[in-house]
Amino acid sequence: MQYAKRTVVVWSPFGTQTMTPVLSSRSGANRP
Repeated sequence: MQYAKRTVVVWSPFGTQTMTPVLSSRSGANRP
């Protein structure tokens, strides 16, 4: 699934959030 590698789907109690590699890096998340 190449799409999953580029887009990180975060499951949260507030709902499902889609984070791009750019937004993930700004949030301090681990980059692939």
